[in-house]
Amino acid sequence: MFWKHVCYPEWRCGGKRPDEPLISYRFIQWYLRQIPIDVPPMPITLETSKKFFSMWLQGEKHAPNVVKACWRSVNKHHPGQLVIIDEEHISDWITLPDYIIDKRKKGLIGDAHFSDICRVELLWQYGGVWLDATDFLPHRISEDITSCDFFMYLAGKNIYPHTFIQNCFIVSKKGHPLLGAWRNAIYNYWKHNKRALDYFIHQFIFKHVVTNSEEAKFYFEQMPHVDQDATHVLWKYYKDKPFDAYKFEQLTSEAAFQKTEYKSQCANTPVPGTFAHHVVYGK
Repeated sequence: MFWKHVCYPEWRCGGKRPDEPLISYRFIQWYLRQIPIDVPPMPITLETSKKFFSMWLQGEKHAPNVVKACWRSVNKHHPGQLVIIDEEHISDWITLPDYIIDKRKKGLIGDAHFSDICRVELLWQYGGVWLDATDFLPHRISEDITSCDFFMYLAGKNIYPHTFIQNCFIVSKKGHPLLGAWRNAIYNYWKHNKRALDYFIHQFIFKHVVTNSEEAKFYFEQMPHVDQDATHVLWKYYKDKPFDAYKFEQLTSEAAFQKTEYKSQCANTPVPGTFAHHVVYGK
């Protein structure tokens, strides 16, 4: 039983997202070294779709209002490009290994980690942009970002700094080698494990890949390195404050999107006149 609590620590955190690794990151690093790193070759041409992929496993009609507001923001600034996927229709888009499907059915792979797997596979097969369902677009995303071969924000100093990267927003060309190396390592992990070693296991796997493969590190160094802190400033610090249009533009000008959430009172019943109310019900 002790071994279970060391290696499968989600039982200790009650499913909550931890501010620090649930177990020693040194142990996580040692454990992940057992995973081989396979970097696919660079395609002759890097193709991509213009699609924005997002997911709500329970189905679009069951999504909270703040999530629907985030999707409206995508449709407003990138009309006709958003694809919303639920669990019933994921097989229409991607084919996952049998052991992933089997472990998902047995409850061994939870919603968050299943979504992590799906986003990487979607971008591997199609290219485009992945947006978490709680990513709000205050403006159109610059082509400097959407045209990147591969891009994710890095972990900042203030929001889960131990995670190395933020994976709620990913831009990738179809078949990009760095995405493929991450994909292969994720599959190798789940092929041999029944639980997530940490809530942020897929972020730690990415760090393992770019730390222990010179080829993967080369592609990673080509990616623009921007930290994620600016993507959290609106909701984290201002959601319950009186709305100010000038301040809104100022706060949202430094990042491609703003991360929200759907569990707080501000998200579900925002007070009229606040920033949260503007996000959820503003036009």
